[in-house]
Amino acid sequence: GCDAFVELDLSKVPYTYLCEEGYDVLQVNAFSLDKFDNLSLMTEDRVSEAVLRVPRGKAEVSAFCGAEDYYSPETGMIIPEGRASPELYLYHSILELGGERVRDVVMLRKNFCRLRVHFKNSQDFGLSVEGNVDGCDVSWRPHEGRFTCAMKRNADGVYEIVLPRQKDNTLSLNVIEGRKVIKGFALGKVMAESGYDWDAMELEDIELTVDYAASTAVVNTSLWREIREETLVL
Repeated sequence: GCDAFVELDLSKVPYTYLCEEGYDVLQVNAFSLDKFDNLSLMTEDRVSEAVLRVPRGKAEVSAFCGAEDYYSPETGMIIPEGRASPELYLYHSILELGGERVRDVVMLRKNFCRLRVHFKNSQDFGLSVEGNVDGCDVSWRPHEGRFTCAMKRNADGVYEIVLPRQKDNTLSLNVIEGRKVIKGFALGKVMAESGYDWDAMELEDIELTVDYAASTAVVNTSLWREIREETLVL
């Protein structure tokens, strides 16, 4: 026949970490010529290889954890308004299926950014983030759509949110009193000026210290343990 087998080597999947972090399912997909094949693997089974069957040609192959609630093969991973991004780990590749089988190694990459904000003078304020990317399309590219979500304040008084991969620097951080936005910060711009890279293969997490009275932000990013600290006037 004209089908080909996509053999995926899963030996590099960090199953121990995924199980500890509560990821139950590794989803594996292949698309070719409008045909779709997929498998749902339990992370606790530590499966070392998966084989998918699709027509020969160009196949788009992905494996991911964390997006199950929001993913569909027709639309991709779309985040509903009011929700944060899932903590998505993703492998995505385009494979040429010339012969009857092709092999690739699945390397899962961190495809989300955890933003933590230390907000000084924040007794009665809330924080929320707005943006123009509401997830990923079927090819796992940033999907344009309205993203808006309140940040959660943890026990230490630090605000946290998980953000999806962006395609520009339009994110904004809003200060909310009651139900009204009383100030907006150009979050995307601040991140860009601090050297944040939304095109990186693995997205890093970022910490901001916002001094509301002085309208400055100190940016810490923790990539490879190197901390960059910059004061930016917003």
